[in-house]
Amino acid sequence: MTPLCKGASYERISKADAGDEDGVIRQGEDTAELAERRGIPLQGRRFRDNDKSATHGKHRPQYELLMAAVQRGEVDVIIVYMLGRLWRNRRERAEGIEILRKHEVSVLCVKGPELDLTTAAGRLLAGLLGEVDTFEVEQMSEREQREMRQRVERGLPPTGPRCFGYTADGAMLVEDEAAEVKDCFHALLAGATLSGMAAGLNERGVLNRNGKPGHTTPSAAYS
Repeated sequence: MTPLCKGASYERISKADAGDEDGVIRQGEDTAELAERRGIPLQGRRFRDNDKSATHGKHRPQYELLMAAVQRGEVDVIIVYMLGRLWRNRRERAEGIEILRKHEVSVLCVKGPELDLTTAAGRLLAGLLGEVDTFEVEQMSEREQREMRQRVERGLPPTGPRCFGYTADGAMLVEDEAAEVKDCFHALLAGATLSGMAAGLNERGVLNRNGKPGHTTPSAAYS
């Protein structure tokens, strides 16, 4: 294998509280330590997506910058904590493996193997490990959906973050929020868009379920 001399690191956490970067910082410390131990210079090529899921192929700004650097020939090895930090989505994984193959880029994992994606064996192993990651995510989602359905069938409130309009345990209404939810449903039936309703809430200064200004997604208008 050609000596690796143009390293880049990538760290990602799917969910993090606002302002909480401890998870990606820990990953960054571990990837930097591995790069130093292997004598791979990073030279500022550090890419980090905090509070960004990779399961559904959503926009990951730093990942996209990393792939752009790869295609410019600026990277010959990507150091990650584990392969699942790089890819969770099948389509992105297939596209990413092909890009790394074309540009002769390897992946080096803190917790996992070194993957030479210029070889058929390296691509096979990356695909197999990636499928295990995807399976775990999909299986967890199926369990959560089944639990949620069971709770609905029993007349219990859903688990997870507090729903806008309800107390944290889901047992009581928050009257002012509930009134906003009711108005949103009336507007929806009248033909309003979800993004328009969220914008309306923001314009009126209605706080979100975390007690802060800004309904940042369409679903925040009623969840």
